[in-house]
Amino acid sequence: MRIIAHTIILMATIMISLICMGGVVESSTKENIQAGLKLLEQPSPNNIAQALSIFQKAIPSDPNQEEARMGIVYARILEYIISPEKDQKRLHDGLRHVDSVLKRNPKHEDAYYKKSQILFFLGKYEDGLRNMKEALKQLPESETLHEAILVYLINTGRIEEAIQFSHLSDSEVKDVAGLHIRLGNAWLLAGLPKQARGNFLRSNTILESPQAWEGITRSFIAEGNFTGAIEWLIPYTEAFPEDLNALENLAILYEKTGENMKARLTWMKLRVKSDNQEKKRLAVEHIDSLSQKKGQ
Repeated sequence: MRIIAHTIILMATIMISLICMGGVVESSTKENIQAGLKLLEQPSPNNIAQALSIFQKAIPSDPNQEEARMGIVYARILEYIISPEKDQKRLHDGLRHVDSVLKRNPKHEDAYYKKSQILFFLGKYEDGLRNMKEALKQLPESETLHEAILVYLINTGRIEEAIQFSHLSDSEVKDVAGLHIRLGNAWLLAGLPKQARGNFLRSNTILESPQAWEGITRSFIAEGNFTGAIEWLIPYTEAFPEDLNALENLAILYEKTGENMKARLTWMKLRVKSDNQEKKRLAVEHIDSLSQKKGQ
């Protein structure tokens, strides 16, 4: 468990990676589509244009027309995100293709997700939300869609509706405890730790787990309530002594609250229990620093 700061993110996520640039090998339709998707891992205007060309040529050879069309949809979304002009005309092209996919396959989870992204960027928030709710009717057990709806509600400022939705009163998801953790993490990403804690607590009520306890602790940390975090971390570290990251965080929190003796003892415990040399070195540094403060 790490003490980290989170910022709200839009539903669109770009995965950036280094790839070897070169010509696209003409082989099977599926391989060409994969080559186009590979180009989109580094979404420059040139790569997006090449990928679009690949997807458009692949449509006649794609039996169900899903993969090629979804490639175009994804490319249009990335094109909009990286473009300073924010030209919405090309988003409409993406919308046309995603509607074609959903007409053929009304249970295509990613198509619903990306359609709502496009509608969000077009400012059609009500349409985007209706699309997500229709998706949930088609796929009521989808944890991804539950999480996406919560994020959509948060991003459109419907906080009260998001709170009600996050109770999962009528959810048909099988792993409700796990979904509460996912929703709690979404609230944290949105910078709303109090609401996140509600989901983590509900998860822990259904089924106690390290993830739920850890999430509750993170929600207190995000609020700057270090005392509250300590109160949850102490029993957590006792119940899950193998989680040395939690022990490290407990030591840090003791320092932040001025409880230097408890901090020293916790760092000592970490030094003894850890096989990681970096953690041992960090523990020794803190122990020495706290010892000096004690002698002052």
